[in-house]
Formats: sequence, structure tokens, C-alpha cells
Amino acid sequence: MLKPYKIERFIESLILAGTSGVKPLELTNKIQTNNISKYAYDLINKKGISLHTGSVYRITNLSNAIAALKLLNYYRVKRGAVPLPDELLQEWM
Repeated sequence: MLKPYKIERFIESLILAGTSGVKPLELTNKIQTNNISKYAYDLINKKGISLHTGSVYRITNLSNAIAALKLLNYYRVKRGAVPLPDELLQEWM
């Protein structure tokens, strides 16, 4: 199985952070890049997933969290990993 893509780690970090979000420095450490804004831009402008950015990065609402989880699972399946369960979204419900 291939290693997770950085975009996967970015999305997963946002989902696991829930509605409280995650600080940019934490994201930088988790996905091992100094350019987290690139991944936020990709989600917002290329995938249509709405994020709050600034001092805290977070997914804005339940419908965007569902879309993010679907995208994350698409990447996971693509590289041969097991999809993550919908239960990860409990905080938004």
C-alpha cells in the first residue's frame, strides 16, 4: 500500500479536529509542508469544499464535512487503503 498523500493528511486532520478546527502550525507538522494554504486552496477552489482559514482551519458545516470525507475516502481507496467510517462526522450532527 502507498503512503497517504499530503492532501489526505490535510483533510483527515480537518475532519478529526471537528468544528473547533486545527491551528496552521499543527497542520504544517502533520502534513510535513510549509505550504498548507495550497491544500486549502485546492479544497476550496478545485473541490468546492468550504473552509474557514486564518488562525484556525476548519470545515464550515456538515455538508462540507461529508464532501471532505467522501474525497478523503476516494484518495484512500485509490491507493489501496480502507475507507474511513462516516462516524468520524459525529461532531457535526
